[in-house]
Amino acid sequence: MNINGVWYNELGSKVIIKASGQMLTGTYQSAVGGQGVFQMTGMVDPVQAAGQTFGMVVVWNNSTSDLQSTTAWCGQLQMINGQETLTTMWLLNQTTNPADNWESMLIGQDVFTRNAPPGTTAKKAMKKHPYKR
Repeated sequence: MNINGVWYNELGSKVIIKASGQMLTGTYQSAVGGQGVFQMTGMVDPVQAAGQTFGMVVVWNNSTSDLQSTTAWCGQLQMINGQETLTTMWLLNQTTNPADNWESMLIGQDVFTRNAPPGTTAKKAMKKHPYKR
């Protein structure tokens, strides 16, 4: 198994990952918020084994969008039902004023595979997604 390449989550968001040793670089296109491509960076355990762990971060700011937020995913590359899968938990922190800090953090789960979900599947998943702008 290899973490390099194109991955899609259940919403249709797309991440392109390139590993070099422990370092991850790439891009992220969100199906949830923001327009365009966002830079992604992270780290991965360089030992390619079942359950290879990694973390990646996206700051939601590019030439067309500034969402004043950052998301970090932490997870592992696994073989599930014969399919390479990135199982992750994410934390999204968005800018708030100090009185509203209690609502600045969201937490969730994403499962990425090499295959983009069909449009109807992504639409159903989007209805359940906690982060809507």
